[in-house]
Amino acid sequence: MAAPWKTSDEAESTRDQFSPEKTDSKSHPDAERYVDDDAPSDDFDVDAFDALVRDANVRNHDSASLTESTRSRLLSGGDFVFSTGPELEPRWGAPGGDVLWARGESLLVVAPPGAGKTTIAIQLGEALIGITDNVLGLPVLPATKVLYLAMDRPRQISRAMRRRFGDEHRRVLDERLVVLKGPLPTDLSKQSDQILNLAREAGADVVIIDSLKDACAKLTDDESGSMVNRAIQLCNAADIDVLVLHHQRKGQGGIKPNKLEDVYGSTWLTAGAGSVILLWGEAGSEVVELSHLKQPADPVGPWTIEHDHHRGTSKIARGFDALAFLRAHPGATVSDAAHAEHASPQKSGTAPWKRTERRLRKLVADGLARVDARQRTNGTFDGARYWPADTPMDTDFTMDIDHGQGV
Repeated sequence: MAAPWKTSDEAESTRDQFSPEKTDSKSHPDAERYVDDDAPSDDFDVDAFDALVRDANVRNHDSASLTESTRSRLLSGGDFVFSTGPELEPRWGAPGGDVLWARGESLLVVAPPGAGKTTIAIQLGEALIGITDNVLGLPVLPATKVLYLAMDRPRQISRAMRRRFGDEHRRVLDERLVVLKGPLPTDLSKQSDQILNLAREAGADVVIIDSLKDACAKLTDDESGSMVNRAIQLCNAADIDVLVLHHQRKGQGGIKPNKLEDVYGSTWLTAGAGSVILLWGEAGSEVVELSHLKQPADPVGPWTIEHDHHRGTSKIARGFDALAFLRAHPGATVSDAAHAEHASPQKSGTAPWKRTERRLRKLVADGLARVDARQRTNGTFDGARYWPADTPMDTDFTMDIDHGQGV
């Protein structure tokens, strides 16, 4: 009886290769059970030897033997072609419109530290479990359950989640979100099926990896990059969508990277991704730029994104709204507002700084804001703090702008 994964010719070849006439009893640990120099050749137990070879192949990770998981992915040509619709199905995006993440493909969000990767990921997680229904104005297809791999500073991720979730969300969080705190059991380059196995254990159909550097140590190595890609493709094949947060190379001379080649690590990290988004800005800045480096459909953006790090929300900027900034950050200085408007610190007196100052002074002139006159120096508003006009005069100063704490 031939092994179930072999044709009759392949089985004959296998038996011939390991027949008593060609097999040394030392070449296989169980061979001496079936090879006896004094025994006639017609005593060779073909069926038993087929079972022996099958068992050996199952133990051999490099063999062509099929697991149940692999067998389930063997489809007829008709099933493969017609089991999915002809149109792209967005996980994050509008059917027939802007799509940032497609079903059955991974999304890679790359950014320098502090540009808001985790802020975006948590909002996507919030929509995936049904608390909200969109991020950046684009609809999000809900998941059955989300597995969040909180590997990069779990405590900081937990604090960031608290900005979005309250006690009223406890039940849905328990039912539809599972979090792995800390790194994977072993480096992803050593065992590529870890994420798939964890997702299946959690019953999740979406996985968020935060972040890739904590899953694989040698991301610049092509072999490691290939194993990371394999891990994600295994999830894709199992109908598990994957969102990956990753770091970007530093810009040279302050110039923003704008190519896939600028993403840190092996080329295989981006080669297998369905979509790659770049967030670019200073660490902790309220304003960053979103660029679509690789698209599942038409390119999206570029967009200017405003992060509210206090509330953990993001939105597409329609120009800098100075009054909205003061409402979110009462008591801000010109330098604080200029940093937010231009996505980087601005030296006092420079042209960008003065543009922001003119915006704030106009709000004061229009009666929409007030300035702490006690802090005027040399007849200018330099160093003064601005407040929305409707802020009570006796409000305690609670300014809390930390441009280095964005996640």
